[in-house]
Amino acid sequence: HHHPNTWQVKSDIIFAISMLSFAFAWFINFTLKKYKEQLEIAESANNAKSLFLSQLSHELRTPLNSVIGFSGQLIEKGERLKPVQQKLFAETIRKNGAHLLALVNQVIDLSLIGTGKLELFWQEVNVNQILKEIEEVVALEAQAKNLEYGLTL
Repeated sequence: HHHPNTWQVKSDIIFAISMLSFAFAWFINFTLKKYKEQLEIAESANNAKSLFLSQLSHELRTPLNSVIGFSGQLIEKGERLKPVQQKLFAETIRKNGAHLLALVNQVIDLSLIGTGKLELFWQEVNVNQILKEIEEVVALEAQAKNLEYGLTL
């Protein structure tokens, strides 16, 4: 038969408080670790997003600069240009405009992949044709900087 003031009761209370304190401290530590892991994941995702946007900005600027440059030349010098040059400039504008549209569509596709709303499918592609189109865009940029660029298939 225990009395409320016995050492056994006091030690049981102290033990219970100690166990509760330990459990609480463990829970706080566990929660902080999980929070830190989630924060690191979020920071990593944010860094990846920033890198992606930086690279995307560069990828969009290249064909956009070409469209702006060649359309400006066509507008300013259009009548003085030879028909072959006019056709080349117009074709360059068309190709770079199509390239810009493809890039924008790819960004939209990436956002749809992130939301799970994009259906992917296999499709055969002509790799040589893709490489030639890339070469045309890069060659025009190189030419504007007085550089030579070519593709050997």
